[in-house]
Amino acid sequence: MARNKVSSFSADEGLFDKFKNTQQVETAVSAKEIGSTQGKKGQKLKRINMAFSDTNHQFIINESKKNGVSATAFVNSILDAYRNQN
Repeated sequence: MARNKVSSFSADEGLFDKFKNTQQVETAVSAKEIGSTQGKKGQKLKRINMAFSDTNHQFIINESKKNGVSATAFVNSILDAYRNQN
């Protein structure tokens, strides 16, 4: 028989701390406008395996954390910006 455990941890504890900065909220919203990195139910998006130099990899990781988005969303935003310029 399972015991009833009392926990002070709530489901949303700490999840929204990264959105305290307005710039990060705007970045997260713009990342959603670019498109989700996940496919719709029953569909998968195209995937590619890429190799990065240590410097570029560290830059992607740091900037994506700073902006509160995944590394994939960050790289997709760079590609979208490049495509829009050309």
